[in-house]
Amino acid sequence: MSLNYLNYSIYLLILVPVILRVGHLVHRNGAVYLLQMLQNIALAHSLNNLLLIGYYLLNLGFALFYMVTEPKLQTVAELLSQLTTSVGSILLILGLLHFINLGWIYALQKRNSIFNSKYP
Repeated sequence: MSLNYLNYSIYLLILVPVILRVGHLVHRNGAVYLLQMLQNIALAHSLNNLLLIGYYLLNLGFALFYMVTEPKLQTVAELLSQLTTSVGSILLILGLLHFINLGWIYALQKRNSIFNSKYP
């Protein structure tokens, strides 16, 4: 078996469960924040589901797109180097996207609290 196929297999076996688990956790725990911001259960639930679908599409699509490796991996050392670089990059990007989303949520909450305090 080619080392490239082994690299693809390990890469997907690591990243797909991580992406699915993080999506599930963010979906479950983010519902509280959306409900607090929107004050509408149906809208918060619908938006949370749409955000989950967008999260999966973006992250799984990017992980598959980023899966391109060296033309031909020759040694196990090259395989491990490529695998750790790919998985690490994806995990860093997932973390960065998470913090960007938290920043947006904070800004929206702050805006809503200022708006609600000025106009009772």
